Amino acid sequence: MTDWFLWAATGPFAAAIDAGHFADEGINLELLPAPDAAAPVKFAARGTVHFALSYVPETLLAQETGIPVISVGTTLRVLQSTTSYWPDSGISEPADLAGRTVGVTSDLQTQTYFDALLAYAGLTRDDVTIVDPGFASTQMLADREIDASAAQLVFTDAVRFPALVNDTPAHFVYTDYGVPDYYWMLILTEANFAHDNPNTVCRFLRATAKGIDTYLDNPDPANAYIFAENEWLPLEVHAAMGENLREFWKDPGTGRALWQDAAVWQAAHDWALETGLISLDNDPSVYFTNQFLPPELQ
Repeated sequence: MTDWFLWAATGPFAAAIDAGHFADEGINLELLPAPDAAAPVKFAARGTVHFALSYVPETLLAQETGIPVISVGTTLRVLQSTTSYWPDSGISEPADLAGRTVGVTSDLQTQTYFDALLAYAGLTRDDVTIVDPGFASTQMLADREIDASAAQLVFTDAVRFPALVNDTPAHFVYTDYGVPDYYWMLILTEANFAHDNPNTVCRFLRATAKGIDTYLDNPDPANAYIFAENEWLPLEVHAAMGENLREFWKDPGTGRALWQDAAVWQAAHDWALETGLISLDNDPSVYFTNQFLPPELQ
């Protein structure tokens, strides 16, 4: 299950399907769009889907509440989440959000990051008017129906807003306001499924890694696949967003895809504990594992 509709963040999976990488591993992969932001974790935990794309806060809280999912790989390695706003509206620093209407979607990561931004500015939710824009946050900000949107991504803003209003908003990137620079997108699976089916998980990850290479070499077939499933965005927008993600699929130091660093998870855990997102001082190993990665990615 994807984290949203099919889009640039699912490019390597589309590329791997198109190139036959999953078929070569004996896997018949179906990409399912998420019906809502909470669905990927829930569906993976129940075994309704075998793998799901989700985020670090959702994974931390899942362990806190006894939901048995674990991250077996990270796809997009750099957190790009941001609150976006129009500078000509009188906003120049987070404190200027006081008295404004802000779109804050219901997913845990956006809620968590926006609370961190408010805390940095010395504000609380009582100081702003919050509306839930659903999947329409970009359009609502473009139409100036809201003063800011907490559910944006830097790389998508750079493409979608010029296409809508020939302008690009400014950003309060959360990693500049106390959120650790941890991984953005993860591959989750139910823990017992992974341990009972290690070869299947390994083959899935091998095909995914090949899909990343294929997507980076030639994204056109994957973009066409995604556009056929998601015509809501023009093909050129899918392609441009994918281009903006090129540098985030692999570790810049090692060139490895999917592999996760315990230090990154430790920083995420410590921050979540400090901010009250979680209360259990777990060892970071409960959140992730590299043990199912094929040898070439270890």
